[in-house]
Amino acid sequence: MLVGSPVIATDWSATTEFVTANTGIPIPYRLIPAVDPQGCSHDPSQSWADADVTAAAAALVKLRSDPDFAGQLARRARQVARKCFPSIAMSR
Repeated sequence: MLVGSPVIATDWSATTEFVTANTGIPIPYRLIPAVDPQGCSHDPSQSWADADVTAAAAALVKLRSDPDFAGQLARRARQVARKCFPSIAMSR
């Protein structure tokens, strides 16, 4: 967001505080058990947000096919990111 790129993010958890329909493209999800076959983050009593891949693909198509829309999102996202993350924004 700080570098002026449009953002697509799963509409869950902390990112919902700054990635909104006004600043990016929030992607719907469904909660699924946190089952990690590699065992690193395996905790079936917890949940992960499983993003809607079809919606994410449609968001990519929208950004690619409508550069004006993508630019508007990117500009608004940058403004919000500068307010949300001032210490990082100062280094940019």
